[in-house]
Amino acid sequence: MGSRGKKALKRLWARIAHLKPFAVATDGWKVYRKIIPPHLLVQTKALTYTVESVNTQVRHYFARFHRRTLCYSKTAHMADLTMHIFWYEYLS
Repeated sequence: MGSRGKKALKRLWARIAHLKPFAVATDGWKVYRKIIPPHLLVQTKALTYTVESVNTQVRHYFARFHRRTLCYSKTAHMADLTMHIFWYEYLS
């Protein structure tokens, strides 16, 4: 979670680079080319539409990810539990 800024991408890449991905599919955002090694980067919407679809479902079904109202969860722990429930139901 975080913004779509360069700083957030650097933090994310630092956390996942040790997993040695064989490819990273992204949209056309220019900052990806500055941080992700070029031999791993595949920039195409054709490979990211599934992720975008799931993100849309998450925002739709969980009010806590919409806006800060009574349904808003203020703890990362509760957001994490909500996502676990979502993935359990989504993959079942």
